[in-house]
Amino acid sequence: MNMPKITLFGYMFLILVMSLIPGKSLVSIEILSQDKILHFIEYSILGVLGFKAFSNEKKTVFLVIFFGTSFGCLNEVIQILIPGRTPSLYDSLANLLGVSCGTIYSSFIKKYIL
Repeated sequence: MNMPKITLFGYMFLILVMSLIPGKSLVSIEILSQDKILHFIEYSILGVLGFKAFSNEKKTVFLVIFFGTSFGCLNEVIQILIPGRTPSLYDSLANLLGVSCGTIYSSFIKKYIL
């Protein structure tokens, strides 16, 4: 396995671990009230890493967006099992927009700049 794939899967593991922290254990920080923005940024990074890890595959943009969004939705569903956490359709939407923007941005950079 190459370094971009290790980085991608490590980042996905980090997202999953952070999502499994019970809600009452989270420190109240003002920026957390803007959690849709955080979801967008978090999944934009996932899109960039996913594109870099699989940029040699056919239909990379579609695959990264599909699997990144699926990962985000699964992550939201898992939160049903975590005390103090609730799944949110809006979080899933922010995840979709983030992974899409990160992936398309990476594709654009690769095609037109590099």
